[in-house]
Amino acid sequence: MQESYDSLSDDSKKFVDKQSEKAANPYAYDDENNSGNINQADAAVYIRPAMYKRIMQALGEWSPEIEEAYNILESSDDVLSNPELYSKALRASIKPLKMMYFGDYYDSVAKLNVPTFDKMALFPMFKILAKADNKYLYDRMNNEELGVIDMLLFESAVKVGAPQDKFKAYNDNRNTSFNKEGLNKPSTMIVTNGNAVERLNNGLTTRIQDIK
Repeated sequence: MQESYDSLSDDSKKFVDKQSEKAANPYAYDDENNSGNINQADAAVYIRPAMYKRIMQALGEWSPEIEEAYNILESSDDVLSNPELYSKALRASIKPLKMMYFGDYYDSVAKLNVPTFDKMALFPMFKILAKADNKYLYDRMNNEELGVIDMLLFESAVKVGAPQDKFKAYNDNRNTSFNKEGLNKPSTMIVTNGNAVERLNNGLTTRIQDIK
């Protein structure tokens, strides 16, 4: 690659440098605003596998093929290196679900009824795909002791009614140090025996939304 570049004329090198900078610029880090120029998680929501299954069943789209893929993706097998299992998972066409939610919730601290509007793409967070930092999210979302989390919303998915005390996933602006301590706090709201219970314990901010 370097040899090819060195063989170019000065004008050609200037053209290549300009085009390369233009192509790479959207992915650059903005030091002034302490953020990247592209939001890779725009309007995205991670949902735990059990939630995905409930939604698919409610939509009437659950099938033996989907269930087989579901079990494969939640297994401990090395699916990505097993062509047969990988093919079965793909054949089931497990894909994001584009949905909207409109409702409200009562903020007992502010003593206000807060309207909520979410517009989002739901991505199932399966065990076999939960790698690197996503493994922390998967484990916490399925932790019954701390309170399971069916949906993990990125800020851009919440159009109206975002909570003030949002979880900050990283301790630094360059996303190199994951906030495991904050993530592994108990949920501030849980469901017990079908009822929403609020725990004002300086824990991980969660909300209960009725999707029945």
